[in-house]
Amino acid sequence: CLANGVKMDGGVATYTGQLGVNLAVTLVEPGKPEFTTGQMSHNFIGPTMGFWRKVNGTNKFEETQHFIRAKRTDHKGYFAVLYPFRAGETAPAFVPWGQGAGVTTTVAGEKQTAICAEQPGSFNEGGVVFEGQRALAREGNGRVVLALLSGKRLEAGGCSVSASGPVSIVLAEGRVTGEANLAE
Repeated sequence: CLANGVKMDGGVATYTGQLGVNLAVTLVEPGKPEFTTGQMSHNFIGPTMGFWRKVNGTNKFEETQHFIRAKRTDHKGYFAVLYPFRAGETAPAFVPWGQGAGVTTTVAGEKQTAICAEQPGSFNEGGVVFEGQRALAREGNGRVVLALLSGKRLEAGGCSVSASGPVSIVLAEGRVTGEANLAE
């Protein structure tokens, strides 16, 4: 990440952005990650040198990228949430559930849930009922958004959707809109 630095706090890495936008990386699975951090710098600009000179004159080009690495010894996958936020704002706290299969947070009055299970299953947590492997749900501010990405059924905010393929719906102001890919 191009940033001024990165700070670690448990399972969350927060990058301080160079242009007023920060990035929080929350590692949901594994629940207790082993992080290492580092940085790489270079001053090679290559074929875009002409554009750089046009905008920046003779100022020297250099760039430092800060990175995190997570390590797993059990050879399972990772579930990370990347959340950009403005400088001066507080990054939302993501609450994992379902043994690392799902995560929920509230941002600007809207409850947001992401499910990214390693294997398909049945989940019922915090008002979200789901059968499958991947889904998103957002509820609040007068609308409900359900995205059934890989599964059979998703329910949240008093609404539900069942389908044989990917489908997303938005329920707001008494109207239902959405998209589906039921080609299977």
